[in-house]
Amino acid sequence: MLRNFALLSATLSMGLLLSAQEPSSGTSGQKPAPTAAAALPTAPVAPKVVHSDPPIDDVIENLINREHDEVANVTRMKPIVETYMQIEKRDKSLGMAPGSDFYFLGQASFGKEIKVKSLLAHTKTKSLMYSYYPSSFLSMAFVDPTDFDKKHYDFRYAGQDFQGEFRCFIFDIHPLPKTKSSSQFNGRIWVESDGFNIVRINGSFSPDYHFSWTSLSEQYRFHFDSWRSNVRPGEWLPSYIYAQEVGRDRFLHGPMLKAQTRLWGFHAGRDFREDEFTDLKIEAPVPIADEGENHDRSPLEAVRLWRREAEENTLDALETDGLLAPVGPVEKVLNQIVTNIEVTNRLDDRVDLHCRVLLTSSFEMFSVENTIILSRGLIDVIPDENVMAVLLAEEVADAMMPKPYQDQYAFSDEVRVSTTEIMKKLSFEDEKQETVENEAKALELISNSPYAGKLGKADLFFDQLRLQSKQLKQLISPRLGNQVMSVARAWNGEATLDPTDKDQIAALPLGSRIKLDPYDDSLEFLRTSSQPILSMREKMPFEVVPLYPYATKYQAPQAAETGSAVVSAGNH
Repeated sequence: MLRNFALLSATLSMGLLLSAQEPSSGTSGQKPAPTAAAALPTAPVAPKVVHSDPPIDDVIENLINREHDEVANVTRMKPIVETYMQIEKRDKSLGMAPGSDFYFLGQASFGKEIKVKSLLAHTKTKSLMYSYYPSSFLSMAFVDPTDFDKKHYDFRYAGQDFQGEFRCFIFDIHPLPKTKSSSQFNGRIWVESDGFNIVRINGSFSPDYHFSWTSLSEQYRFHFDSWRSNVRPGEWLPSYIYAQEVGRDRFLHGPMLKAQTRLWGFHAGRDFREDEFTDLKIEAPVPIADEGENHDRSPLEAVRLWRREAEENTLDALETDGLLAPVGPVEKVLNQIVTNIEVTNRLDDRVDLHCRVLLTSSFEMFSVENTIILSRGLIDVIPDENVMAVLLAEEVADAMMPKPYQDQYAFSDEVRVSTTEIMKKLSFEDEKQETVENEAKALELISNSPYAGKLGKADLFFDQLRLQSKQLKQLISPRLGNQVMSVARAWNGEATLDPTDKDQIAALPLGSRIKLDPYDDSLEFLRTSSQPILSMREKMPFEVVPLYPYATKYQAPQAAETGSAVVSAGNH
């Protein structure tokens, strides 16, 4: 991956992965080597673990049955599905580079036919030569939802391997001859050895090319790598799919592309509310404390309470519909950076700001009253804490400016709409004059903060954003707010971007920082090791790249830890 993958907080970047120190190479203080006459201690031999596996035919029967159960289970759910695709073009320096992009966000529907109902008001689906369908990428979540059995496929055992914490059987699967189907899987699957659930699917659907006489069009299918997550005991759900076609012979055989599809929101929002209700405890009646003489509301206080109600309605709607992550460790780090800005600007006793994370990949940044919202995709690509501080300073300034048009959301029916309508209903775009005033205030805030004088990476980040804004319109174009590109256009830095310098990291690839739980929508930072960059081609700013999730066994949620994060303002 990338060198200098500093996490947003010094505490996280220094404390998560601690390696043991190697012993000193010096000879002082060493014990003398034992003589030939001395008996050397015998190291204890670790007991050999013997796995008692069932016969391969039984494994195949079990995995087929489990997959049928899994398909039936998923069919009852309507998760959020997001596909972001970059159309690749050949580049003399980079080999391949994004030339254009597509973005799909919708609610999945599994049944006789896999469908995706868009959450967006406008979705680009066509280029000059090709049309793309979100449901085609979603179908990569399964091997074959209808005909996965021995009558249609040949299963060949290919060994064993570990995927994260799971020992897995590996099978190569091929369609049997003379089996009729419009689409059949050809590739490899990894099946965990305890419950016979499919963990990973790698291959393609055949035929990879088909001419449809119905639509009089050529249809192409792409290679993909599909992963599932263990979300509850014995339950696995599709969570991440990577698709790619970039071979040298693709010019006359379909588009060259890289795409990532993510699924989340399997645990419906209303279930959370039901859990809260069942956990509610009624205590013995206690008299309400007297609020004192000042129990009436002044006009200003009433307006602020009204706006707070609009804020709570909006956040609740976004979280219930699976678009806003529950508060967790990522928000904790962002809040500390905001606190660093507030304290040094003497705002901590005047405002009460906090951060939330939108679960989408497209770059979003906006405020709702006292809440600053950034998208997962934006956080993923930010190279260091100082760049994050610049963006958050912009939102601190934005949050301090009241937005009368958001007051309407205090009426609960304004945001009580279906999942597929909520993003079409809401808007947090700033007016032109608001943007100008926010940028001036943000510059003042960051100049008085601990991050002043450490903004060289911010210069490079915004240069990179402007450089690729035409090629990555769908990634950069906001659906709810418009602040990211406003900051990029207004920022005048001193450092100069040099794309050929392999040591100059302006932005990270997508998926560099955050891990998403597909069941409860929780987020946490990835714990990755630093990798040296050997070529400018390995920088890959804003690019779609394959991910290798570390498969972990489900663990029941633990009680929340007390204490707060300490975030250094140092340059990482």
